[in-house]
Amino acid sequence: MRRAIPYLRGLAILGVVFNHANWHVLSRFTAGQAQGYPFVVFDQLGKFAIPAFMFITGHFIAYTTSGGKHDLRWQVIWARFENLLWPWLIWSAILVVGQSFQGRSISLAEFLRNLIVQYYFIPLLIFYYLLAPWVARCARRNAGLLLAGAAVVQLLAVALFYARVYHPHFPGVLKSWVDLGPLEYLRFAFYFPFGIVCGMFSARVKESLARFKPILPWLTLCLCVFSVVESVMVYHMGGDVWPIGGDQTRLSAALFSTALICCFVALDKLPMPFSRTINELGTHSYGLYLCHYPILGIIAKVIQHATPWVASQEWLLLPLLFGLTVALSMLLMAGMSRLPTKRFYRYLFG
Repeated sequence: MRRAIPYLRGLAILGVVFNHANWHVLSRFTAGQAQGYPFVVFDQLGKFAIPAFMFITGHFIAYTTSGGKHDLRWQVIWARFENLLWPWLIWSAILVVGQSFQGRSISLAEFLRNLIVQYYFIPLLIFYYLLAPWVARCARRNAGLLLAGAAVVQLLAVALFYARVYHPHFPGVLKSWVDLGPLEYLRFAFYFPFGIVCGMFSARVKESLARFKPILPWLTLCLCVFSVVESVMVYHMGGDVWPIGGDQTRLSAALFSTALICCFVALDKLPMPFSRTINELGTHSYGLYLCHYPILGIIAKVIQHATPWVASQEWLLLPLLFGLTVALSMLLMAGMSRLPTKRFYRYLFG
């Protein structure tokens, strides 16, 4: 599984950047508009990213316990918090300044919105880090029961999400509670414990998945198609259903993500094209996640003003936004690490 983790991490951060570049294009269309359907399909390609990162985080937690031989120390958790904190605060502030050029105010409310909503993966991660000592102990005592319990919690949270999206009489006052905070975080409840269990009992997990190895890639493909079909249906319905109904925690997207992660666990010796580049991107995934938002926005504005024709051609705009955002983000981090400013690198990129 050691080879699988770096590849999964690199593909996951590429999925994040591609998803956000795609949403920049997709947001131009009104739900149900024919030109938007291809981009709805593309939208599914990045849906596995957050589940994959949660799985990888759990795997890291298992590593710090020497495969479950020792208890998880709180010093490890605090060290992770320190690594997350300053870059999170700084880039949220940078984003506020960038948003001010689009007519939004520079205010504490905008800053908090960036912290909690724009960079919502970080509070999600902190939430599970706080649970990590308890989850790690449960994994050591009864891994099967832990995973079954986590799966039930996630399914219940996803069911609540469906009620919020589709039930006509769902209380409006409760919608924000379902969309933000712990109730939203529980829609990822399975992946973090699954990562811990795979890290502690990798041989047992691989043995359990061995019988499914021939069908896992096909199952993953089928579930990806299932996710596409559901997302297309939601886009077609429009109204109050899109885009919230196209969230990455839909049942179809969750099943696709789980199957894809299981592929990496069971088939970790598969050759990976561009493996060195993907591994390098994965190594810098936190910094890439933080800085790609403003860089993506700047590139989009430059293209819009410098080459309006390209900006109007969605099929050209999407690959340009994606490729340039990844390249310029990596160049920014490389420059910071090699110039005299390198002493500030950890505060900007972790």
